[in-house]
Amino acid sequence: MVRKFGDLSIQPHGEEPPSKLRKSVDFKKKKQTKVKTKVPIFFVGIRLSGQEIRDCVESIQEYIRNRSPHLKNCFVSSKKIHLTCFVMHLSRQDEIDMAVSSLMECQESIRGILSHIPTPRRLFFNNLDRFKSNVLHAVPVQSDALDALRNITVCIYDKFKENGIIKDSSIEKYIHSWKPHLTIAKVSAGRNWGKKLRILPADYDGFESFEPKAAALTTIDLLKMTEMSDDGYYKSYANIAVD
Repeated sequence: MVRKFGDLSIQPHGEEPPSKLRKSVDFKKKKQTKVKTKVPIFFVGIRLSGQEIRDCVESIQEYIRNRSPHLKNCFVSSKKIHLTCFVMHLSRQDEIDMAVSSLMECQESIRGILSHIPTPRRLFFNNLDRFKSNVLHAVPVQSDALDALRNITVCIYDKFKENGIIKDSSIEKYIHSWKPHLTIAKVSAGRNWGKKLRILPADYDGFESFEPKAAALTTIDLLKMTEMSDDGYYKSYANIAVD
């Protein structure tokens, strides 16, 4: 019950205003209907290899380690050099099995796309860039091989979507404008006792651009982020050779 005195509304002690009650009910409904975001733990990746690109990555990391010691725990191992096509959440064995078979279904299409790319199939990297202040990465030089990888990424994504593995269509725009990058350091990989870390241009000053370094294409894999193989690369559940 609300007593009115002129233009003022006075609420008896212990009673909630109707408007507040409505907001409380609406909040509870939203909380109940909110869909929990599933964290991606699998991804399709293109493995890169070669002493030239590995030496380049390690040289940049060593330079940053000496110049900015607070970033020493942010480096991505040179044994994990790859390009990410897209990520996904797979929690059940049947989902993993479907992802494996879907990747293998793309094998002939991938071979067709790569048929006009001469061997050895390679990418070249010649400069660094950042995603905000969180990720430092090397950028591949535009080439026919890179265009082929863009087409392959779309091909695999379409197959995974067709087979019901990818249900979130919001990432489709990123697939069709795929911008591959070779991650060298990322803030999420570092630990600094709660202090916010940032990667700044001054940390890699002098490496903004460099002589092109070759990286050989080896395999396209279905990988798990949280498991490693004996050689230090991510655990592969299925792969297609592209070298």
